[in-house]
Amino acid sequence: MLKNSEGILNAVAERSARSPYINIIPKREKLAEYGLSGKDIMEILEKIVGGSPLDRSVEGRERYPIRVRLARAFRDEIEDLKNLEIITPSGAITTLGNVADVVVSEAPSEIRNEDGFVASFVYIIPKEGADLGKVVEKAKEKLKILTLPRGYFLEFSGQYEDIKRVRESLMFILPITILTILFLLYLNFRSLLKSVIVLLGIPFTLFGAFGLMYLLNYKMSVASWVGIIALLGISAEMSVVMLLFMDIGLKNHTHNPLAGIREGALSRLRPKVMTTLTTFTSLIPAMFEAGIGSEVIKGITAPMVGGNILCPHINLGYLPIL
Repeated sequence: MLKNSEGILNAVAERSARSPYINIIPKREKLAEYGLSGKDIMEILEKIVGGSPLDRSVEGRERYPIRVRLARAFRDEIEDLKNLEIITPSGAITTLGNVADVVVSEAPSEIRNEDGFVASFVYIIPKEGADLGKVVEKAKEKLKILTLPRGYFLEFSGQYEDIKRVRESLMFILPITILTILFLLYLNFRSLLKSVIVLLGIPFTLFGAFGLMYLLNYKMSVASWVGIIALLGISAEMSVVMLLFMDIGLKNHTHNPLAGIREGALSRLRPKVMTTLTTFTSLIPAMFEAGIGSEVIKGITAPMVGGNILCPHINLGYLPIL
């Protein structure tokens, strides 16, 4: 069903192999007759069949476990185990087959569990470059037609679960980041209006970031969000410097505000262009990386490059107008 789904290269269901197991089921009434308990039986089997250490031999600084175990010839067959002699607390001798049922049954060789539930896995291999979130959403749509027995349920895990958890965290982190920037701006300017003016440039910067990622066909990832958060700080910093110099220009030209704004903006033209070019040229080489970890580096770099393309134009254009 999922093999033909869009964005999925292959889907492989996990096959659980089965292995033979020897089950020893105590006969409670017989055990009570001989004054034995299920624990006594298990301890005997653990030591003489399983080879559990009885004691330790201490020789100077060396420690050696002491084991007493039946030879393989006396424990290979089920009948051999049934005829295993057990001494009761009263001194009487009985056999394992008399106080317990020894049966062979088949069961899964490995039992997986997830959050306390027995689980079976189906591995989905997405196509290269496919958006994992969209792949999972389309797979969920296809699986809605399935009718599962009572007590069964489907759940997507792996990388999708990590992405979902990161998205939930970012929904909390991004607003906190913007509010923190606003608070710091207010502490700097002591003016809510100027703080909001600085933040008004962030949407335009984000437009450049998302625009470049769209042109390069990059998918949103954790690395991309890291680059976007760093870009928000750079954008706010450049806007703050521009506002500070425009304030200085206004103080120097109290009777001609337009001249003061022009002086402040022009005084920051060359430094801003130099800063932008330095940042831009330092990030460009990372865009052409092709080695190990290049996808992460490109994910961080792409939004920063796209944002830095628009950021100086916005700062030099809309800030003086506002």
